[in-house]
Amino acid sequence: MKIFTFCSFIILLAWSTSIEAQVIDEGFDTGIPTTWSQYTEAGFDFVSWFDGEVNLFKQSDGDESLMLISPYWDMTNYTKLEFDLYGFNLSFSSTTVPELHLGYLTEEDDPSSFRSIHTFYVGNTAQQTFEYHLGAINGSGNLVFKLEGDPSHIIYLDNVRIYEDEF
Repeated sequence: MKIFTFCSFIILLAWSTSIEAQVIDEGFDTGIPTTWSQYTEAGFDFVSWFDGEVNLFKQSDGDESLMLISPYWDMTNYTKLEFDLYGFNLSFSSTTVPELHLGYLTEEDDPSSFRSIHTFYVGNTAQQTFEYHLGAINGSGNLVFKLEGDPSHIIYLDNVRIYEDEF
């Protein structure tokens, strides 16, 4: 019995050193929080909230920015990001899929300082959980979801969850 208890303790200790603590969980249940920013450069593009999800809808024909921007914080200890995402191409003349660029702002609340760290090609039309490991970000910044692509691309974003390792 003592051997089993000691082995159980060792297994529990090893498991507990790899636990991730969820530190941010934004479900957008009642809208886009005032601590998050919306940024568009074209009057035809918009970031909006509907029924518990944020949607980014690109209607402009150029490369104008369309972003959902998180609050500014120290991202050094955050290790993993998860979010639910799906999208559509509403165009009748194109078969391209929306491109979601995950990145951050190097200058607080300055969209011109955007740096992309990963691109997700959103071909799924049903909600799917995406994951990205944030080890590349060191220091403070705003996390950014930026839609790029052809006119008539729309993405739906929900349940943004950010974790940090517990050591």
